[in-house]
Amino acid sequence: MAHPDPLPYELELTAVDSCKPDDVLIAAANGSARSGVWGELLSTAAGNTGCVGVVVDGMVRDVRQMRDMGFVVYARGRCPLDSKDRQRVIDLDVPVEVGGCGYSRAT
Repeated sequence: MAHPDPLPYELELTAVDSCKPDDVLIAAANGSARSGVWGELLSTAAGNTGCVGVVVDGMVRDVRQMRDMGFVVYARGRCPLDSKDRQRVIDLDVPVEVGGCGYSRAT
């Protein structure tokens, strides 16, 4: 993205809110380094649903804070930039591929 997004966090908050206890959320960002797509606030919200961690095929921010809260995060790297107007969630609960491995929602 390179333009203002009128609803920048709508689908990522929907994804976090849909997490159940013991879920691990997967964010398939195709390795993008454009922004940190996950950070402290999403970790706090996800943890409140019982989610135990996230795998991000891209960058994250707020690493120290996530470590301090004990939220498990695996990512390609760090980027201090927020995703607002840089990247957005485009779909939820669809099969994805991360690092050559396919994933879909477990039922």
